[in-house]
Amino acid sequence: CGGFGDYLGDFLSEKIKVTNLALPGETAKSYYNTPQYTEFINSLSEGDYVFIAFGANEGNSTDRNKYSMPSGNETTANAYAKYIYSYYVKPALDKNAVPILLTPQAKRRVSGEDFAIPDDPYVKSVTDLVVSQGLFFVNLNDITKELYTSMGVEGSKVINAYDRVNGITENTYSKFGARTVARKIINSCKFSSASLKDYISDDKLNNSSYMKKADFVYMIMDVLNYGDKATQNFIDVPQGKYYFNAIAVAKKYGLVSADKDGNFMPESEMNNAFMRSFLDKVIKASGKNISISDISKDDV
Repeated sequence: CGGFGDYLGDFLSEKIKVTNLALPGETAKSYYNTPQYTEFINSLSEGDYVFIAFGANEGNSTDRNKYSMPSGNETTANAYAKYIYSYYVKPALDKNAVPILLTPQAKRRVSGEDFAIPDDPYVKSVTDLVVSQGLFFVNLNDITKELYTSMGVEGSKVINAYDRVNGITENTYSKFGARTVARKIINSCKFSSASLKDYISDDKLNNSSYMKKADFVYMIMDVLNYGDKATQNFIDVPQGKYYFNAIAVAKKYGLVSADKDGNFMPESEMNNAFMRSFLDKVIKASGKNISISDISKDDV
């Protein structure tokens, strides 16, 4: 799995250094008590750009250490907007840095053959704060919702991480998904009035990016934690490549196959047909009596 903060720098000028201080599972309220928050405060400097993204874990009202209310504003006790403003926005503004707020991402939930992406009340908290304080923001909820719906239920499975127990997760990205989302975030900034747009690399942003067959096999075999080593591979999978053993082990167990010429074409773009075929074989090998269409967190 991955976070988009790891890939923002891929689309920016080399003049920009990106430091990713994100932590999984933390909220706008709980992150305040972490060493990473202290590092954030101590490293803030004039002219810095600060991407502020929370919201995925805020809504558990039984956890008093993490929960904040989606209602209210920057002056309301225990309101999400208050923590975002007091802990992150105001310290950035006080140092003459540029805060850029991101709404929570959309949660990938599937019902039958279509999406059932829920409305998120924390999105409004962010947009209201943006309006009241005149801040820059990126609507990550809209970005990810559009990404899911445009790719479809099957195709969008590559965006989120795969858990061999629970299937496709609803709000954790695969490495490919994290980089795709990072690209879309930076593309949104390109059309913003924030001066960060002056440091966006059009060459990097416009360079086509897709998930390779080799990367997908490597990702799934890593999740499945196959401890095997294999030496027999397809004729076009060169030894020494990071994905060599993953593909060799997948070949050993009959999870992948070659074309009529004996080629696997590891660097080619992964398409929906390959994904379905590979995951169907993975599921059958695992002994689960389900189909590829069942692989979503809500259904497994």
